[in-house]
Amino acid sequence: MKLFSIKIFTISITLLSIVSCNEGNNKNINQIISVKLEQTPLLSSFVDRVEYIKLPNEIRYGFIDRVLVTKDYFILADYEIAMKVYVLNKDFEMVSIIDRYGEGPGEYLWLEGVNYNEQRETIEVLTNKDLIRYSTDGEFVASIRLPLIFGNLVSISENEYLVYSRDVRKGMVNSDFSNSVFILKWNSENGQIKPVISDHKKNVIGSTKDRHNMFRYKTDVYATHVYMDTVFKIDEHEGIHKIYVDLEGQNLPMELIYGVQPSSVLNREEIQEKYAVHYPGLMVNDNFFIDMFAKYNRINFFIQDKRTSNIISGRKILNDLDNGLNYLNPWFLDQEDNLYTIHQYEHLKEFVEDRMESETELSNFVKKLDPQTGFVVGKYHLKQF
Repeated sequence: MKLFSIKIFTISITLLSIVSCNEGNNKNINQIISVKLEQTPLLSSFVDRVEYIKLPNEIRYGFIDRVLVTKDYFILADYEIAMKVYVLNKDFEMVSIIDRYGEGPGEYLWLEGVNYNEQRETIEVLTNKDLIRYSTDGEFVASIRLPLIFGNLVSISENEYLVYSRDVRKGMVNSDFSNSVFILKWNSENGQIKPVISDHKKNVIGSTKDRHNMFRYKTDVYATHVYMDTVFKIDEHEGIHKIYVDLEGQNLPMELIYGVQPSSVLNREEIQEKYAVHYPGLMVNDNFFIDMFAKYNRINFFIQDKRTSNIISGRKILNDLDNGLNYLNPWFLDQEDNLYTIHQYEHLKEFVEDRMESETELSNFVKKLDPQTGFVVGKYHLKQF
């Protein structure tokens, strides 16, 4: 049995190679999101209520790498530790568990990503060589061999996908494009592949941890990758809308890390003082656009209210609603404007015990939990700001 492991988010990420994304990306920008750095917002300025929900005891250890929100389900995926996919209903009750580690039919040795195919109503697990389909009950449906290594993907129809790949090599798909390609379109039925976005030219490579760099909302797909300061919105007709993330003029120039291990640059104090970097955490609904950036090697969020274009950003918060957690780490968003965070029980218990003098909604909730609890979800209802 694998032990619980905590992942600390830093920018010292092992890359396959280095991104050079400023070249070409600032041309024909359709929208600019200007993010203020080093803010500590009042929670009540963008949230009107908070509640806490215990996850089922079956999710007791590991790390939740990705959460997909569908009409009927929350789909939680642990890629590296438990190597399972948990299917929960909208009351956070367990529906099924995809636990297929192995080398047989319908099994996997590696989890790279997870997708929900709305047309097929299947959960699709991306490995380093196959796309494996399961029913929402966790039953194996089919396995499709990949033409190359995919880093992430989202379905746009029953058989078609937009794909982010770090392994597009000249000659593997067509002779007229190679590692300049950022997003591909793949048909899982006939195997056809074509480039969709390739306008940032050479030196396009992503991170080994780009797990929140693609997001589908309705018929639009949002795509980016670590260090890239542009988010591409691709509509159902493959029209491309470019969103530039302006980190208060502190966006890291890509030439600083070209040809070197990024951590050797990003861990330098003068670089951390002067620059910030985009670190994808894409979440979108009708009213909000949410993403992440890093400053001083710490992950921060920003939330744009699409109705007003106002932006809230930060890492620490002033919790004047329930005097609970003093930080916010957004993990998934639903269509009812609920923003969710995920917390390991032991962390919450320690947080509450450090503040024994105060009795809060959070402390009362945590004290009632079974010590065998694994994870708790924080549910923040976003309001217009």
